[in-house]
Amino acid sequence: MKNSTDKGHDKDRSTKNLDLLAMNRRRVNSSMKAQVVGKVIRNPKMKLAHWVHLIFSLARYLSAQVSGPPILNPQGIVNNASYAPGSNALAPGSIAAVFGANLTDGTSCVHASGCDQTFDSTGRLGTTMDGAEVLINGSPVPIFYATPGQLGIQIPNELTGTSATLQVIVKGQSSPAQTFAVAPFSPGIFSSNQQGSGPGAKTHADGTVVSPSSPAKPGETVTIYATGLGQVTPALATGTKPSATVSTVTTPTVTIDGWLTQACSRL
Repeated sequence: MKNSTDKGHDKDRSTKNLDLLAMNRRRVNSSMKAQVVGKVIRNPKMKLAHWVHLIFSLARYLSAQVSGPPILNPQGIVNNASYAPGSNALAPGSIAAVFGANLTDGTSCVHASGCDQTFDSTGRLGTTMDGAEVLINGSPVPIFYATPGQLGIQIPNELTGTSATLQVIVKGQSSPAQTFAVAPFSPGIFSSNQQGSGPGAKTHADGTVVSPSSPAKPGETVTIYATGLGQVTPALATGTKPSATVSTVTTPTVTIDGWLTQACSRL
């Protein structure tokens, strides 16, 4: 029969055994973690592309978490073809580029990566993309593409007056409103390099590109791609596609090396 002293010793031994058991479990767990990490690092099947994808996914997630409210660059609302400085007016119906920071939820949607805006059930181009919404005079406008630093939008066909205000909203956070000038006609020619500089985007009647190796010939009809040509007839609602050929209300004047040409403007 054990006395009280023996019971005390048994209790101490039990406590020590429990402590040793817990310590061994921690050692085993740590060893297992180390072995798992080691196997992952040494695993030849874990290709570099997998690691790159993992790192970029984490970067996008962190960017979306830490980004602040959207910010518009000063005079950062420009013609999406010419990228002329923001002091230049934009015409109703134009494709415009909006430059800034935190303009999306951290993700992007651009045609080059196979991502495009879609039309809704009413046949209008969508007004949200990657968490972004753009308001002109308080109303949402169509968005063509979206990146954290640049948005492509349509200036409303119905816009009137000499100025308008624009705001970007992302995840409930709004940028300060920025005012831009509006004019009935303010063209910009798309460029071959898509940077607003260098040769303009032009094609022959058969759709092939006009280039130094395939130049336009005297008397030939060529197509020049532009935006900012103003209102069209028949009129189109903002964000909709024409069901037939439409012409601009204002006929542009086109010169080539100073020579006046005959021009018509259509969508």
